[in-house]
Amino acid sequence: MKKEDFKVGQTVWIYLIGDAARGKNTDEERIEEWEVYSIGRKYIQVKKKNWSFSKIKFDMTNNFRQWNNGYSPDYELYPTKEELLKSLWKRMVKREIQTSMYTSKILNKLNDEELKTIHNILKKHM
Repeated sequence: MKKEDFKVGQTVWIYLIGDAARGKNTDEERIEEWEVYSIGRKYIQVKKKNWSFSKIKFDMTNNFRQWNNGYSPDYELYPTKEELLKSLWKRMVKREIQTSMYTSKILNKLNDEELKTIHNILKKHM
């Protein structure tokens, strides 16, 4: 993401995490439409649509992480719903791969060619 991806009044997508996600059981419940309130040199401020209070700051110099004064973040910012859904998909796939890597049952089911392919992919990025 870049500062140029945002404009005041633009609809953005927020994914609720931390305390804000309490009681939300599905990803769909944790996705909300907000809007850009202001864009400064360092921060972008967003707010829920049709709300005049509760503006949340995101630090553009720190990978658009929520500025929260040392506390755990409650929100993740995305310029489009597609980017948010792609991020959720990547997390899910990474979690499944990580879990399966610790499960020897799956590794024992792979043939030599599959093992070699996985090994080459891992070796490339180590």
